[in-house]
Amino acid sequence: MDRRDRARRVQHAIDAIGQLLAQLFGRCANWRTGVHRETIRIYLREGLIPEPARPRKTVADYGDEHVQAILAVRRLQGENRLTLAQIKAIIGGEATERRVEASAFDQLGQLVAHRVGEDGPPVMIASLLDRWPHAAQDARTLASIGILDIIETKQGDALSITCAQLVRIWGHMR
Repeated sequence: MDRRDRARRVQHAIDAIGQLLAQLFGRCANWRTGVHRETIRIYLREGLIPEPARPRKTVADYGDEHVQAILAVRRLQGENRLTLAQIKAIIGGEATERRVEASAFDQLGQLVAHRVGEDGPPVMIASLLDRWPHAAQDARTLASIGILDIIETKQGDALSITCAQLVRIWGHMR
């Protein structure tokens, strides 16, 4: 075996090991976040983070969106002292007894975006007013600072599902 052939084989082995490590670390959300895998499973069961791709029954591939969602839940628990039940209720658009600090807005917005995935049909702002009387004003304020976009329709102003969830979260923080 000559040097070129040996170098090619070594390079092939290095590439294969690199691919295996990248695949392994991509799957290891607990390694990437410092959060125990059982805790991550609880987050999944509670619907707080998106489901990972599952190439095999016992394998879950976690991407950057999963890592961001896991870290957002941890920050909400640590910095804002929210329980998992409170986080789940807020991102689900339900009221909570506890007032949410404005510092939680970024993490909550991130979780809502991950939870709803692709947006469906727009949500009419008028449909939010019964439960959140300041929804129209809040939507205009959030749009003026670039956090969301208002969709003009023939039936009136509307929001994407993600933006409607952000308005609901903002309403909870009032």
